[in-house]
Amino acid sequence: MPPQSVQSYNTSSTSVNVTWFEVPTGFVHGILRGYRVFYNITRLQGATVKHAVSVPADRLYVHLLGLNKFTNYTIQVAAFTRIGYGDLSRGLRVSTDEDGMDRWYRKSKRMNERTNEQNDKRTSKRKKLYE
Repeated sequence: MPPQSVQSYNTSSTSVNVTWFEVPTGFVHGILRGYRVFYNITRLQGATVKHAVSVPADRLYVHLLGLNKFTNYTIQVAAFTRIGYGDLSRGLRVSTDEDGMDRWYRKSKRMNERTNEQNDKRTSKRKKLYE
């Protein structure tokens, strides 16, 4: 079973935030090492996964930076153990903002620490739901 409730939203013309719930207890076969977030530009015929970033098991979010402006991306998340990856979540589409958002991004970059703190709080709340 893949990570649950994967959500994403743009934070600027070149970045998006991705969050998810952990894989339910009993569906991880082994010790959970982390999550792998796969993303790529969405094409008319679908998306091919070309980019990926790993996240530690205790984090249920990632902020993807350096993306193309005003571009659609398809995002999927999978949990992994030392043996390999679990099932991929369904493809989620998100779009970065149009150009001209860079000024806003500079302001939001300062707020990024606050966003990470909020995500950490959400992660704690989600973990409590599964305890």
